[in-house]
This record gives sequence, structure tokens and C-alpha cells, in this order.
Amino acid sequence: MQWLQHYDQGVPETLGPYPERTLLDDLARRWPSGPGRPLLFKGRTVSHGELDRLSDAFAAALVRLGVAKGDRMALLLPNWPPVPDLRAGRLEGGAVVHPLNPIYTEHELQGAPGRTGAETIVV
Repeated sequence: MQWLQHYDQGVPETLGPYPERTLLDDLARRWPSGPGRPLLFKGRTVSHGELDRLSDAFAAALVRLGVAKGDRMALLLPNWPPVPDLRAGRLEGGAVVHPLNPIYTEHELQGAPGRTGAETIVV
């Protein structure tokens, strides 16, 4: 792995073993109602607990659709409030996400699934 030679001295190759939980799990467990506001959009806030529930629901939907741990999926979405739910949900479901730019032209999008290996695209 050639990039390892560019690491600063003392930086480990990996931070593993990785926990079987996400940062959102920890935030929702510690502060289900806050204290911060993870999402604020047009005057509405979404708490850590609500974001956790929404991302769990999305992860479960992915599993029901056959998206398995390690599968690659693309997100072709604008920057709007549900996107963090989707990103967190795919993490909980174990999928690998590839965000695609929603303003790509048809030509730019044609090869994206093949380049990323995405089997599922959320639009």
C-alpha cells in the first residue's frame, strides 16, 4: 500500500478494530433530544434521536430491498434534510455509499454506476 509511506511517523495503518456502532448511535443514546441540533432546515430541527430512528428505518428498507452489508450504492440527491438519514442508514445497513452530483449531465452519469460498482441508486 503505497500511500502508507506518506503517513506521518507514528500514524497507524488502521484504527481497527472498529466498533459495531455508529457515531449517531452514540449521540442518540447520550442526547436523544439534543443538546445540539444536528439538522436545522426552514425552521425545523431534527434531534439525534429522531435522526437515529429515521436512519434505522432507511437501513431496514435497504435490507428488505436486498441491499446487503458491503454492497455499493449511489446517492443521486440534492443537499436537503433527508440526505443525512440516508447516509446514516446505509452505514447501519453496512452498504458503501457513493454520492453522485445531482447536477451531472446525462453524459456524466452514464458511466458512474460502472465506475463505482453501485448496484443500487437512490434518487
